[in-house]
Amino acid sequence: MFRAGISRHGPPGQNENFNMSQPVVITAELTPENAQALAQFVKRISHEAIRACSRDDAETFLVRDALDSLREALDLAGFDPE
Repeated sequence: MFRAGISRHGPPGQNENFNMSQPVVITAELTPENAQALAQFVKRISHEAIRACSRDDAETFLVRDALDSLREALDLAGFDPE
C-alpha cells in the first residue's frame, strides 16, 4: 500500500509510475470548516464540471470514483454534506 501526503518532492508526473490497482492512502489535516466545505464541494460538483477538467471520459469516471471515495471518508469522519 502506498501512502501519499502533501509532499511536493520529485519531478512532475512521478505518480504515473504507480501500479493503478494498488490502493493509495491519503492523509490530510483540515480544519472542520475546510472539511465541511470540501464535503459540500464533492457532493455538488457535476459530471460536466469534472469532464471539462479531464482528458477523456475514462479519466472523468476515475475522478468521479475518487471523489466518491473522498466523500465517504469525509462522511465517516463526521462531515456529511447537507
